[in-house]
Amino acid sequence: MYFGTRVSQTFVMQISRTWKQAALAVLLALALVSFAGARSASAQVDPQPGVNCLGAGNPGPSMTIQFFNNSTDYNIFPLLLAGTQSKNDEWMEACFRILANQFPPAPIPSTFYPRFGQYRLYINCCGGGETGIPPGGSVELKLPLYSPLVQTIFQDPAKSGQPIEQFIDWWQGGNINIYAVPVGGGYPPSLATHWNEDTKPELKRTRNPTRNAPTCRGLNGATPNCGLHAFLSAGGIVGWEPQQLVEYTLGAAGIDAARKTNAQPLRIWNPENVDYDVSSVNNVYLPSAMLPFGNTLNGTCCAIGYVGTLATIDATLTAIDSWRSSSLGKAWPRYVDQSVPPTERTVPPAFTRRKVPSPLEIFTVVQDNKGSFNDAWNTTSQFSPAPAASPQIIRMKALFEQCFNGQKSQICGPLNDVTALLQANYANYAAVYDQYLQRISNTWTDVWGCTLPGVRPLTTPLILAQLYGWNGFNAVSNCNADANRLEQTPGYKPGDPGYLKGDPRHDYQAAKAQFDHLHYWFNDFRLTGDYGQWEAGEMPDYGQFNPYVGLIHGSAPFMNAPYMYAYSVDDAFGNMQTDGTGLKILVGGPTSGEPVPNPVTHEVQFATGYKTIIIPNNPFAGLIMTNDTYSRCGGAVTQFNPRNEANPFTTFVVPQGAENATPTAPPPNSVLQCQITMKDSTGRVYTVKLKDFPTKFPKPIPNQTRNTNCGNLPAPCPDPWPNATQITQINQQFVDCSANSSPSDQLDYCKNIYIYQDVDATNAHLPPLYHVSMGAPPPCNTNTSAGYNPAPCIAACTKQGASCQK
Repeated sequence: MYFGTRVSQTFVMQISRTWKQAALAVLLALALVSFAGARSASAQVDPQPGVNCLGAGNPGPSMTIQFFNNSTDYNIFPLLLAGTQSKNDEWMEACFRILANQFPPAPIPSTFYPRFGQYRLYINCCGGGETGIPPGGSVELKLPLYSPLVQTIFQDPAKSGQPIEQFIDWWQGGNINIYAVPVGGGYPPSLATHWNEDTKPELKRTRNPTRNAPTCRGLNGATPNCGLHAFLSAGGIVGWEPQQLVEYTLGAAGIDAARKTNAQPLRIWNPENVDYDVSSVNNVYLPSAMLPFGNTLNGTCCAIGYVGTLATIDATLTAIDSWRSSSLGKAWPRYVDQSVPPTERTVPPAFTRRKVPSPLEIFTVVQDNKGSFNDAWNTTSQFSPAPAASPQIIRMKALFEQCFNGQKSQICGPLNDVTALLQANYANYAAVYDQYLQRISNTWTDVWGCTLPGVRPLTTPLILAQLYGWNGFNAVSNCNADANRLEQTPGYKPGDPGYLKGDPRHDYQAAKAQFDHLHYWFNDFRLTGDYGQWEAGEMPDYGQFNPYVGLIHGSAPFMNAPYMYAYSVDDAFGNMQTDGTGLKILVGGPTSGEPVPNPVTHEVQFATGYKTIIIPNNPFAGLIMTNDTYSRCGGAVTQFNPRNEANPFTTFVVPQGAENATPTAPPPNSVLQCQITMKDSTGRVYTVKLKDFPTKFPKPIPNQTRNTNCGNLPAPCPDPWPNATQITQINQQFVDCSANSSPSDQLDYCKNIYIYQDVDATNAHLPPLYHVSMGAPPPCNTNTSAGYNPAPCIAACTKQGASCQK
């Protein structure tokens, strides 16, 4: 996968979408009418949370990564690769709080804190006595945000005449390559080769940081020591090597759109965010699973589940063998062992046993920079058999050509739909390059950042590479990764001329849905075991778009691993982003002596208003109340930190968990087991609990109409959803308010909560989104006969002082 393009279902502190704000406004309009009259709600812009990098001797934040070798017969060897060469470092910009007015005007990129290159971190390898992590062993790695390599780090070293190699950024996008060797087998040969490359004295690449360096310790007696060695990388880790890739991004540094002025930091710095996945987009080899470390739901009913697979190493290798023995994988290309010099290779050549390349890898590697099939297509220089000699690859290529040339097989419909999108994207790519050549526009260089010429014509190798990678045409000319993305294709976006919602020839989301459909051809093989056939083109199950997906997601005897990527924009279970202070990585099964973790599930998003200001002409006029803390499922108490005054809502999530047929007896990890507790600034406590499963949540009724009371609008006119009656009905079905029986303002607050589900309009392949929408703190009331207790509000008003009337 590619950093910056992964899709995640979990968005902690996510800002609500526009139409959702409208729905919440209806709730507020209803909930805010009380004895005090209407009230207003707005969000407070707090100082940036978390540890920052400012101050003398402040080392900045750190994250924890724990590795568990749960196999019985293998030593594992994690190799961490951090950073890459870049003109600037967004994480350092955020942590050091560079002001917005210091940045150059868009689209000119900044040159603040440039990264010199990629660094390798060997974990308990390969010095004297270091043998990786043994069976049953575990280690804990502490990763600082950065390690300085010079005495003083300059914001813009080029202007200061200082060396570029100033620090190692360990957080902003990293790969962990996991090797495994049977016990007693020594070091993995390719890993030992990298060690020898990195330790050559003449390269002078050793830059082990001496200040604020990563640390490592064994977590049990099986791993008493844990040595670390950092080097400026002599080269990357390539696909043929026998290792499994897992990926991470620690922390977050998004643009702060809520800042008041350009004299504030450009970026929001969040040092407690983790983004991670077990990637089999390019290839697959070993099993591993990932969980968040330090997440506030850990230890509760509803902890964030794992991504990846808890299978054993031997079970995974057996599944790969079974797939290679089936019609899906027989004669599928294998990686040629590149450690054997070409002059010494046999026929057939030695290959990397059991590591399987994906179509993305095959079609990208065999395409040259002119869009033609290169030498690897016809020879065994990189794959054996050569792609041109593999029956599966030949058929996949032929299927594309047959459909493009008018064949009427059912699979051709969705395949031609996505081909049309790629053609339109290429047309935009070519047009922008032509405008650059004719000096009509400099978008090619100044906005897209392309450094190579455009490629012509649109060839089969070129389009197959983009198809299986689901990429817009940008990489072939070394353009910016965010240039000419498929979702940006003219004519496929709302508001574009020719856009037609739901039409895959005129709507990106509809085309993307067709692309997903192709990967699970035919009749969703995960359930039926059927992935199409090649004998009868007139039959509905003719064709196999991507047999590799069958290896990853197919049921036994294949891997049956639905919680990991099988293609570049696979469903949301491949990648996770959530709150946490690190990661746990399990290799070879669950950890002995600990409960077996549940797999990741979809989520329920709880959104709440943040601030209430009592308006004039009531006893508490001017009183400001905020929702201050919340607790999920009995876990740790967390502080609200809303940042956007234009959108006064704060969100947090709870995994959906398992469902059954009986809401009164939900499974142990169901969200129905989770009580949400919130406390406002007056000390009032509100609880929320669900009493029916998220899949039953109602859907919005955007076209609901009414025949009367339309104001100046002609009848029938739109009716906002939900109205007061619908809120009451939805609440009674889904919300448990029993813990809010007294005082009645808290009970009234709970009764105005409503539930709904919708879909993410920007990601067609994501599942439904489940929402619990709540208001800001309820207004204070002096009507004690109705059950209200004014004491908390009186105390808050007294504490606030002159600005409160009471």
